[in-house]
Amino acid sequence: MEEKNIIWDFDGTLYDTYPRILDSFNKIINGKYNQNIFINDLLDLILIDTKYCAKILSEKINVNNTILLNEIRKHYETNDEIYEGIFPQAMEFITKENEVKHFLVTHRERKSTLEKLEKENIVNYFKKIITKDDNYPEKPDPKSFISIISDILAGKNSGIKTIFFNQYEKVNNIADYVINDHDTLKKIL
Repeated sequence: MEEKNIIWDFDGTLYDTYPRILDSFNKIINGKYNQNIFINDLLDLILIDTKYCAKILSEKINVNNTILLNEIRKHYETNDEIYEGIFPQAMEFITKENEVKHFLVTHRERKSTLEKLEKENIVNYFKKIITKDDNYPEKPDPKSFISIISDILAGKNSGIKTIFFNQYEKVNNIADYVINDHDTLKKIL
């Protein structure tokens, strides 16, 4: 039987965080700084990377990038109006599929990542978790993935297949599979 391993991303793949992230950018950019940037334009920038989005917007509105990013993060961390949690299908998949080994690579800090995983009681389902605190270069640099792959023994001669979770159907990707719901993951595996 072929061993199956999944390397999860956190934001937007495992956890439904983009609505709260988008709301935070919107409240700060369009609210506090009184800009008129369309929500879809904000989302397009956020899906590239939140730091990239903040950099572009800070230049546009002439605000220090670090200050802007800190304001957005503060709003995000205190915003309980917008739901944020694990995708139900991801939770079901991780907790029910015992023949699959789960790994996690995220740009998030270890503390917040573990807090969220522990809140959902799924931290122990992950064989290895790599966060910002592990000092790997940020994605798309492959070093964090290579570290995990070195722990995976089966199937390495043929390379690994990739699945891109494209919830918003906005990003073209070069992954082997592009899915927009977690149930499709079961069919692929």
